[in-house]
Amino acid sequence: LLSRNELGDETAEAIGAALIRAGPRHGGVGAALVRMDLAENRLTVEGLALLTEALAEHGYLQSLDLGGNEQLGVGLTAKSGYGERVGNGLRSSAALQDLHLWRCGLSDEAASIILEAEPPRLQLINLAANLF
Repeated sequence: LLSRNELGDETAEAIGAALIRAGPRHGGVGAALVRMDLAENRLTVEGLALLTEALAEHGYLQSLDLGGNEQLGVGLTAKSGYGERVGNGLRSSAALQDLHLWRCGLSDEAASIILEAEPPRLQLINLAANLF
């Protein structure tokens, strides 16, 4: 659990790189990590893009909590380029079952990008307390 630590996008980049190295394409044993809690930090849309792209490579993470990162939704639009990166990462997240994006400053458009990605095994998505 890494919640409430003031972690920013630089940390998301490092975590993403570690997830990729732990994935099956790189001979890692990432299956041991199935839940990650980065709630209430300082992640932005850049951190979201980095993490969702890493999920596609990792292949084992089942639960990701990014709730309370209130700037995360700022800039998540189809025109920004982040929308495509996040959507592609989520679509390719083979194991993801739970995604928590509560109180992340998501607009209608940002929520649509996330919902339309339709991760293949997603069972729960928490979008409570956003702007829409």
